[in-house]
Amino acid sequence: MVSSDKKKKNPFYTLLIWVGIVFALTATSYGVMTVTYLRASEEITESSKPTDTYHPLFRFLDENGFDLMLAELGLLGVLTFAAIAYDEVHDPDGLRERAKTVEGIGIASSDRGMTTDDQAEESLGNG
Repeated sequence: MVSSDKKKKNPFYTLLIWVGIVFALTATSYGVMTVTYLRASEEITESSKPTDTYHPLFRFLDENGFDLMLAELGLLGVLTFAAIAYDEVHDPDGLRERAKTVEGIGIASSDRGMTTDDQAEESLGNG
């Protein structure tokens, strides 16, 4: 096989993996932050201010976490469509043409008509 015949990798797949990992980490951290805040609010005393004792990541997520997750989700959507479009445009093996041929064969066989269970029984003499 010649190197030019090799299928090119879709660069959007790598980006999708990395953005997906970042989104999973953000969502998990946001969930942990929420549970931590809920537990801390149950144990709060007037002498301690819980926001002073929280990790800086939790303070950042408290202020920007929801917007960050929405942006990451939007980026995942855009990258998904970009990966699909890239695959459609760069079709080295002519898979689209093969799929159309297979669909054409399927349509042709359905034009001949499909036998139902009743017709099959009648043809066998069981009807």
